[in-house]
Amino acid sequence: MLGFAGLFWWMLEYAVQLRRRLTPNVKLSFVSGAGGLSRTKQQLYDSKTAEPMGKTDAVYVRIKVESLSEIGPKVCAPFLVRLERLGATEPQIADLHDGLQLPWAFNGVAGLPVHFKVPRFIDVLVVGERIQGLALPIPSPNSLGDFLETPGTFLVDVNVVADGVTKPIRLKVVWTGDWRTIHAEEIASQ
Repeated sequence: MLGFAGLFWWMLEYAVQLRRRLTPNVKLSFVSGAGGLSRTKQQLYDSKTAEPMGKTDAVYVRIKVESLSEIGPKVCAPFLVRLERLGATEPQIADLHDGLQLPWAFNGVAGLPVHFKVPRFIDVLVVGERIQGLALPIPSPNSLGDFLETPGTFLVDVNVVADGVTKPIRLKVVWTGDWRTIHAEEIASQ
């Protein structure tokens, strides 16, 4: 009888471990020196004609997405859900009625799979030598241009939806007005 109980316990433990390994799950992180702040060249385009205007140095704020399970999610999509400017008086919150879908670094805004042991990065914000202010890496509502144009400290909430499961991450971004000195760190989500 004791042998049967031991075998049952082992089978139950094995089944739970197997389920954890095979159920799609992701981990979000931000590490400044490991791809979180990525300095690169960015192509600029004329806003009226869409003609290329040359390249500029830029720094992207990026979030790392990794699969925790051997079978990663088939569709994973990141969304900016909250943008807050911290100030001396009242914090200002950007008017985001819907979450704005953020692009994957080098891949655009389509939902993508996240494979085991193959990290992907989400472009969250960009600032550059010839870019006016801090910017989103996607076309965005006009109201956000003014919101990000002046230097300040921002709280940025991003949700990643992976096969129906939502994972949040919050970043604190400090931009002093100089594109070379942007600072960001992951902080606890509320």
